[in-house]
Amino acid sequence: MKKREIQKIPAWLAGVSSENQEVVLSSSLKLVRNIKNLPLPYTANREQMLEVKERLSVALDVLQTQGYTAWEMDELTELEKDVLYEKHCWSPELTVATDVMSLYTSSEFNSNILLNYKDHIRIRNFAVGLKLQELYPQISLLDDLLEEQVEYAFSNKYGYLTKRIADVGTGLTASVVLHLPALVGMEKIEKIVKGLGKLGLELTRLYKDDHKHALGNLYVLRNLPNFTENEQEIINKVTGIAKDFVRREKQMRNVLYSKANNIVENYVWRAIGLLKYARRLSAAEMLSLLSYVGIGIDLKIVTSVEWLTLKKLMVQARDGHIQAQYGSKINIDELRATLVRDVFKEV
Repeated sequence: MKKREIQKIPAWLAGVSSENQEVVLSSSLKLVRNIKNLPLPYTANREQMLEVKERLSVALDVLQTQGYTAWEMDELTELEKDVLYEKHCWSPELTVATDVMSLYTSSEFNSNILLNYKDHIRIRNFAVGLKLQELYPQISLLDDLLEEQVEYAFSNKYGYLTKRIADVGTGLTASVVLHLPALVGMEKIEKIVKGLGKLGLELTRLYKDDHKHALGNLYVLRNLPNFTENEQEIINKVTGIAKDFVRREKQMRNVLYSKANNIVENYVWRAIGLLKYARRLSAAEMLSLLSYVGIGIDLKIVTSVEWLTLKKLMVQARDGHIQAQYGSKINIDELRATLVRDVFKEV
């Protein structure tokens, strides 16, 4: 295991933004590209997929001189996959990894490039807070670097050609991670979700699970496919709706606190009590409790802990990261509780 890299918390997950950090946790842009006249990975043979890596080798070498780490997918252990998934570099869908799939991650895990998955190239960039506008020049530079080596599959009528219809066009997906406990608590989410489809957007749970609502009340807002919009229009739309979510969520938090301050404070302090004294904590329970503490920070009920502390725990105390640091012969839920108790002992 590349211990130094695997244990590092991504700056975009561990950091905080200067504005609305209790609602907007992070932003991401994804670009999907394919190489002209090469079959897509699901139909290509091994030699053709190796050709993808060969044609991009000069650009990939440049990235490694800039601090990027190469991960060969078929050589990853299950634990490494778990940790990279928790860093949002890997997907649970990637159950079958072949020796032609490669992942390149920047030194701070703020960007990654995946080769030979559903498409030849998938580029993702991340930032803390609502920073889609700032991310676009960064991901464009990576896109340009790769395009210097190959010609992309492109149609004057449809745009960039990809495996999924959702990616055809610009190939760009803009997404924002939102913390929405008040809107969930006031049962506003389902109504909002129905209206988003008409705007060409969707709101989904960040972590897939069997619960009715998202773990930790964390959701992802992203654009749906639209052949008529360019990159800047997509970014502007997602940014604008994200700001509207911030306004609605903060409004609902104030309404909840003004109408039922004792109930809100009870949830917040009960969550802190469990985090301070629990001897076992599942990842799901921890995320739920941290969500309540986040409301408490925003409403100034809690002043002795910061959002940065909560965001670090959301990464450091996940199963993969705990095992990567402490080994596999441990009780994860017990150790997670110990780590959390240590953070909250002075609260």
